[in-house]
Parts: sequence; structure tokens; C-alpha cells
Amino acid sequence: MHRVFKSRLKMNSICLPNGRVCRFIDGRLLTDIQEVIDYCEAEIKNGNPQIYADPDEFEADPKLEDPIEKMRAAIRAELIAEMRATNPNNDAGTTEVQKLTPQSSAGIAPIMAGGGHSSIQDRVKALLGENNDPNRVNK
Repeated sequence: MHRVFKSRLKMNSICLPNGRVCRFIDGRLLTDIQEVIDYCEAEIKNGNPQIYADPDEFEADPKLEDPIEKMRAAIRAELIAEMRATNPNNDAGTTEVQKLTPQSSAGIAPIMAGGGHSSIQDRVKALLGENNDPNRVNK
């Protein structure tokens, strides 16, 4: 989460003593840099009329400041609400996934051999059966 400072001007910038310039975009400055936070808080204490901290919006998630991310979050919330309303028994991925354990090794053998409905012997017979290749000897 980033700290939010607001400006009474829509486009504003402040210059820190070390030369760093911080720009307010659409009247808001989001920062997680402690030096900038300390400077802005000091400016507010000293009575700078342009900068203030809104107690209703003290912190903000920088990912949600992107318009596309805001739209995605709204769509995601709407879809989750719709899924919960249509199927209340859906756990929405909250169940714990456990490792599959076979009942016995006999049940795994056909799958390990390539799956399918035929047994290993049927597949071997098919491979060793009649072949029209003159270079192969089948006797």
C-alpha cells in the first residue's frame, strides 16, 4: 500500500531539498518512499495550503490506480458475485487439494503402459504381427 497525499491543484509538483521532484497526478500523489512521506507531512504541518492528507483516503493500492486494473477488479468482483448467486454450493477454490493416491499398483499398470482399453499383451501382439515390410524378419 502507498501513502496518498492530495493537492488542491489538479496538476502540481513539489521539489524536495535533495532535488527530487514529486508530481501530483490528477491532484493525488501516491508514494511509499519514506523521505517523500516525511517531507509532505512536514509541509502539511507547516501550513502549506496546496498539500493535504485526506483521512478518508489515507492509503491506496497502486495497482488499482491503473484504469485497466480498476476495470478488471470491478469485472472480477461482479463475476464472483454472479457465480456465488447462481451456485451457492460452489466453493470457489477454497477446498484443499490433496495428492492423488492409487488404490493399488494393478490399477496403474495399463495407464503407465500408454493407457487405452487394450492390455499390454494385445499391444505387443499388434506390434509383432504381420508386417509387409520386406526388410523385417518376423519368424
